[in-house]
Amino acid sequence: MYRYIPRFFRAWYTSRMSILSFGGKEKKELALIIDIGSASVGAAIAVLSREGKPTIFTTIREDMVFQEDLDIARFRTSMRDALAKALRTLERLLPDVLKKTGGSPPSRVYVTFSSPWHASETRTISSVQDKPFRMTEEILNRIVRREVNSFTRTELAARLGEDPSIIEEHVMRIALNGYETREPFGKEAKTLDVGLFLGVISRAILDDVTNETRRVFSAENKSFHSFPFVAFAVVRDFLGAPEKFLIVDVGGEVTDVSVVSDHILSETTTFPVGKRTLLRALSRAFSTTPDEALSLVRLSSEKRLSETTEGRIGKSLSDVGSVWVSAFEKALSGITTRTAIPSSLFISADDDLLPYFEALVKRESFAQYTVTDEMFSVFPLSSAALSGMCQFDRTSGRDPFLIMETAFANKMQTA
Repeated sequence: MYRYIPRFFRAWYTSRMSILSFGGKEKKELALIIDIGSASVGAAIAVLSREGKPTIFTTIREDMVFQEDLDIARFRTSMRDALAKALRTLERLLPDVLKKTGGSPPSRVYVTFSSPWHASETRTISSVQDKPFRMTEEILNRIVRREVNSFTRTELAARLGEDPSIIEEHVMRIALNGYETREPFGKEAKTLDVGLFLGVISRAILDDVTNETRRVFSAENKSFHSFPFVAFAVVRDFLGAPEKFLIVDVGGEVTDVSVVSDHILSETTTFPVGKRTLLRALSRAFSTTPDEALSLVRLSSEKRLSETTEGRIGKSLSDVGSVWVSAFEKALSGITTRTAIPSSLFISADDDLLPYFEALVKRESFAQYTVTDEMFSVFPLSSAALSGMCQFDRTSGRDPFLIMETAFANKMQTA
């Protein structure tokens, strides 16, 4: 099922059936929000509201097993175990939530996958006819089906497994005779341009998440998304972003760099360096555990280390940072061969290391890649910066990824 998404998020609709509207006249609904990252799994119980901000009542995040050397089979098992543990915790907390809400258990589940669990691609389809034609939903359906069938046979989708499953079909832009329109159907034109975002995931991973969720929560209405698209929609529609910007998402094992141009998510590239790459290097350098290495980074950012220790960790952080910077520069170089790079940059990462990565992208050396030859204007997507999107129960934690995904889910059901 595709969703047509004109420039503004509130204009979402689906042409076949609505999976976004509440049943009956209910104005609020309890939902389960799940975040599948590359190093942890987060989950939240939230009340979605048709008339205002959603309210997050409880959150939990479980780390996946830290692997010194990544093994794909263990990686998948670790994700499944972390998800199961997070869901069991929410199950224990649910009665207290229901006492506060006076409602029923979650009836909807929104799952967001970060890299490397998914693959995504933006496709631009153009058609020129000799005679004017009338634009219809049937024409758009035919285009989407053709592109979906093509995408599932690409090498990109095949990397995820033998049975890739489409989880997202978002029509982001339609232009007739060169002019973008929010109401294309019924209009006549000779040219048609469609911007289509497609997301795919392995059927095995999809089944893992569905089965683990079903063991604890009986909600049958499930919606699956990729984090690059969620982040794009949230930044565009909640944070007053310009028409062109970058989103850099530093995950546990990988980093995504997404380019947004004219309000459209035009491409996402990924490189295999993330938070845990940093922690592995530091734990080796200091002959300590990853947890202790993370503690050192936090203390360093808070200026709470002795001068001697600060000197040692500062050098190690510089050495490790150069690995991430080099990979980021390579990603930017690849992007510049296809499009100009905007200077506005939104960066997401776990709150504990967000200041570190924010400092890395503020380096002057990156100015050569921007369209204006200026340093990036960096906007950190911290829990503090995002908190205005949701309301919170006094006992709830504030997880930046779950905040964005809850705001996204709330927008979906109010469209």
